[in-house]
Amino acid sequence: MRRIAAAVASRVRLVILACIAAAVLAVLSTQVGWLLRFETSLSDAVTFLKPVAPSSSTVLVIVDEETIRTTNRYPYDRALVGQTLDQMNKAGARKVYIDAALTVAEDRAGDTALAAAMQRLGPSRLAIPVTQLSNGKLSLPLEAFQPGASIVSTNLAIDSDMRIRSLAQIEGYPTIAEWFTDRQAAATQPINFAVLPDSFTIISIRDVANGATPESAFRDKDVIIGLMVDRTKSGLAVPIHKALQRVQLLAMAVESGRMQFERLPSGPIERMVMVAVACFAAGMMMAFVPAIVGFLLFLLLAAGWIAASTVIQPGLPTQLPILPPIIALFLIWQWLGFGRSRLATTLRRRYMRVVGFGQAGLLTAIEVMADPAFVFDGTGRIVGANPPMRTILADAGLADEASIDDIFGAGAQASLLGSSGMSKRRAEIAGSSGVQHFDVNMRIVSAVGGRLGIAGLKDVTEMIDREARLKTLAYRDGLTGLSNRIAFEASLATLSEDRDQRFALLVIDLDGFKHVNDTLGHQAGDELLKGVASRLGGLLRGRDIAARLGGDEFAVILPAGGRNEGMLVAQRLLAQLKEPFAIEGSSVNVGASIGVAVWPEHTTSTETLVRLADAAMYAAKRSKPAYAVHNAKGAELFKAA
Repeated sequence: MRRIAAAVASRVRLVILACIAAAVLAVLSTQVGWLLRFETSLSDAVTFLKPVAPSSSTVLVIVDEETIRTTNRYPYDRALVGQTLDQMNKAGARKVYIDAALTVAEDRAGDTALAAAMQRLGPSRLAIPVTQLSNGKLSLPLEAFQPGASIVSTNLAIDSDMRIRSLAQIEGYPTIAEWFTDRQAAATQPINFAVLPDSFTIISIRDVANGATPESAFRDKDVIIGLMVDRTKSGLAVPIHKALQRVQLLAMAVESGRMQFERLPSGPIERMVMVAVACFAAGMMMAFVPAIVGFLLFLLLAAGWIAASTVIQPGLPTQLPILPPIIALFLIWQWLGFGRSRLATTLRRRYMRVVGFGQAGLLTAIEVMADPAFVFDGTGRIVGANPPMRTILADAGLADEASIDDIFGAGAQASLLGSSGMSKRRAEIAGSSGVQHFDVNMRIVSAVGGRLGIAGLKDVTEMIDREARLKTLAYRDGLTGLSNRIAFEASLATLSEDRDQRFALLVIDLDGFKHVNDTLGHQAGDELLKGVASRLGGLLRGRDIAARLGGDEFAVILPAGGRNEGMLVAQRLLAQLKEPFAIEGSSVNVGASIGVAVWPEHTTSTETLVRLADAAMYAAKRSKPAYAVHNAKGAELFKAA
């Protein structure tokens, strides 16, 4: 009896240690890499499993693409928003939020009308956002708009997997959820993605401003005014729904505040304790059963935990670990049962056979390999290679006693021989026919004479060259040879990273291009676009960037350029386009409308910079051919000389 009791006590101690060790390893393994992403996705699926219909208290008044086309204003026609606010006031809306930064003045009449309408509602019933820039500074609305509204935080927190799950508070300002619900919340407001985003009442701003919507639709309601355009172009990445409009996310955050929804992440220590306690009972069962029974028990418990968590998690404010208990259970089975199994014994025997190989055995093995391969010793010296590898080394002019540093670069010896097991590397070897690229699989083994390495190479030169060609094609417009929209946006992003950088942006739209297409055909239109691109390229410096954005729309970025440089290029291009184009035996004339905006003089947001230049271009279009330069009053127009 004493022996049995001692054996059981020893087994229990082993189970306790195994549970603690498994919990630590399981939690740490789900803090990084793909396991973290998988754990997060599992937790999202479990938490937001059951859809929830939003309350009827929140109404969305949206500016859609048709409204933008009708008003010719992006993102908002401020006079139209002012009319909408007056309708909200008349209808007796409880609170109204406008999702607009209002940091840049536009046309004086629209700004004045909006400011007056805001003051009629007042700060107790109207709110606008404050924006926190990437450098930590705050971007507040213009002073003209501040007296009539409360200022709230609408920052969306982006998690490590680049998805938004919560609303972050800016110090000193309430979140939009706090302002609407009159309820103080934590610094981070988690969003309940079980709320159905498409179930909110959605009304077009044009219908509201024109009085086409009954007042009862807004009486005692909370109203959010925002953009709702194509989700595939402007959607924000979120769990469950993949992509949502910002106005929908804000409405869901407000609904989450009303529900007092909580989803607090548990810390690593807390998760380790939870996993260890959860696995103890399972570990006790696995400790006294055969290995195969333990594995079946593991599968059953893993499936049961996922099923149970779908019931438990929605009712808990703290996020449960979903994947760590499953990993911990698997590790416990490994330690307590797998070591005694026939499979483990067989694998150990096979491993000993590999370890028992000496240098001669490895060299014999690689001789029959079709792909290049070599063996290196503990000093990094290549001690043998098969015929394909010897050909490569000879072509590269490497000596017979080459080292892995010659193939992978200086320092490879220390990093490789300090590792164990399988590893992968990319090698570039210069030969008489040029540089060859190889994917290299390596394994370090403990052999009879010490540590040895064996490496196998796969030639990927053709794939690398093809990828380089495709990358070049991906950033060029196939018709004109100019940069395409992807390259244009990448250039803007790169230039804007340097806050001391100054550059001018020109947005160009051809006038008369459609007539050429309609009368002479699409082939003639293509020839015309090539001709315009050629003349445009002839005006620019080597560092300037010319791009075709699509159709007959072009753009130019002038690094280190300002207003004067932008105006000079615009004047020269209009002068160049005065000369007719010879297209298929016909003389073709076109003009252009050009908008100019300057970074950071006009804005420190690339999206806003493009919008301002676009707005200036549309102003120029009313007096075409012409160009216009953005300024604080809207756009300054210049006719073609």
